[in-house]
Amino acid sequence: MPQPTLPNSHDIDRRRLIAGALAGAAAATPALAAATDDLTWTPAWRLREMIVSRKISPVEVVDHFLARIERLNPSIGAFSFVNAEEARAAARAAEQAVLARGPLGPLHGLPVSFKDLVMVRGAPSPTGRGAGPAQYDDAVVERIRAAGGIVIGKTVMAGPPALSGAANPWNLGRVAGASSSGGAAATAAGLGPLAVTSDGGGSTRLPAAYSGVVGLHPTIGRVPRFSALAGGLPGWLSAGWSGSLGPTTRDARDSAMLLQVMAGGDWRTIGSFPGPAPDYQTGLEAGVRGMRMAWTSDYGYAGAYSQPVTERLLAVVRDAAFGFGRLGVAVEDPGFRTADSHPVFMAIRRALETAGGQQSDRRSELDPDTAFIEREKMAQQYL
Repeated sequence: MPQPTLPNSHDIDRRRLIAGALAGAAAATPALAAATDDLTWTPAWRLREMIVSRKISPVEVVDHFLARIERLNPSIGAFSFVNAEEARAAARAAEQAVLARGPLGPLHGLPVSFKDLVMVRGAPSPTGRGAGPAQYDDAVVERIRAAGGIVIGKTVMAGPPALSGAANPWNLGRVAGASSSGGAAATAAGLGPLAVTSDGGGSTRLPAAYSGVVGLHPTIGRVPRFSALAGGLPGWLSAGWSGSLGPTTRDARDSAMLLQVMAGGDWRTIGSFPGPAPDYQTGLEAGVRGMRMAWTSDYGYAGAYSQPVTERLLAVVRDAAFGFGRLGVAVEDPGFRTADSHPVFMAIRRALETAGGQQSDRRSELDPDTAFIEREKMAQQYL
């Protein structure tokens, strides 16, 4: 199905200004003006190269995606908040930094969206976490801003108290997945190249699969989350217990670039890995030849949850998985046989909800240390 598109609406005068500064002339060449006919599906890493080389302005990039959001979001419902005024101001500042030939960060001039549960200074507080704008940024927002990224808005989070998520941009009559549906739908629809989502039980991976984009669930603790609330607990306490923040993009290199900025230790989060993160961008050109991959259709138990369409879907995914063999990967089915993990997952989730006070009638079940944490709400003094 065709992807939604908008007519091109570039700021030619601004492009000429940037290109002229690069060439020492007053106007750009026709070839340069034609180099960015469509920004929508250009990967973020390429947009960054174009910005740094002054082939395009951060203002043009931000205006382009804000225009797409204004046109398409009413149908898709991917964004819950659009930070247009601040995003444009940040884009103008990013443009001046390019013209000044100063140091530019790895995300310089790139628009980034954040899932609703992430604290973004000045944006509405996460759904169900109180009224009014947030007073501080989450750790990942701090890092993305410092790397030159531009906060363009917050994406819809499906789940209580707001159960509805974004529509699937491939078919508006279908859903876009679990709680990170807004970020996946926004990325798939070309409403922005980079989204920060979260995953504790498939919340990034499932929407990415539904929408045909790249959703990465990093190892828990790799990305700090001192203010994103997880399972009802303050993030600095719960980061090592539940989900993780990760990138949702349309391009594997974009995911590596964004994760490189997000990952690394943070003293404010007791569950985060200390020290810098590995280099996720090294080796991308090497491909997958020589790797070993395992495939399982049900881990030995999930067949009990199958639906009438399950076999048809499994056949498609199985063909794709074993298709890696043509790229030099050894793909095999080791015959996994594990116990049903769903009851364990739900027990952990309910324990976190109880610890966070979301099930106030079960507080008596908490151990004394956890009850003290819940009662005192100690996290705020460390933020």
